[in-house]
Amino acid sequence: MDRSLRDYAAALNKSPDGWAKAMGLKYLRATADEAIAELAVSEQYLKADGTVDEALYSGLVEAAASVGAALHALRWKLPVVGVENQTSFHRPARSASLRVTAKPLTRDQDTQLWEGQVTDEQGQVIASGRVRLVSVKEGPPLTTPVIDLAGN
Repeated sequence: MDRSLRDYAAALNKSPDGWAKAMGLKYLRATADEAIAELAVSEQYLKADGTVDEALYSGLVEAAASVGAALHALRWKLPVVGVENQTSFHRPARSASLRVTAKPLTRDQDTQLWEGQVTDEQGQVIASGRVRLVSVKEGPPLTTPVIDLAGN
């Protein structure tokens, strides 16, 4: 199977990174071409007025873009790091759940630009953003439990 088509969602959910685990983020799809995740909104994410804290949206966009970019960079066994995250907030949310979908706009071995949208359970766009990521070429090749779980 083409590695770019392989879905790593189950492996990511089985062995979540620290942020995904702390936030309760669950991946529905995780390929080199698209990352989709959901999060159940709980009291810990709410501001005093009962709306979801906007910082969460930036984190969701960054998380999904980072996963997709990392999966794209697997072919070179290079880790990626986010260098820029610009997320815009379109409307407040009081949702029970949020979904983030990220897709690449441009990418190569060195640099990637991903765009993400955060939607509520009615499908309304709550926030959108772009994340620029770069490959780290110094140091040892990338190896993670997720790659091992997925059979790579």
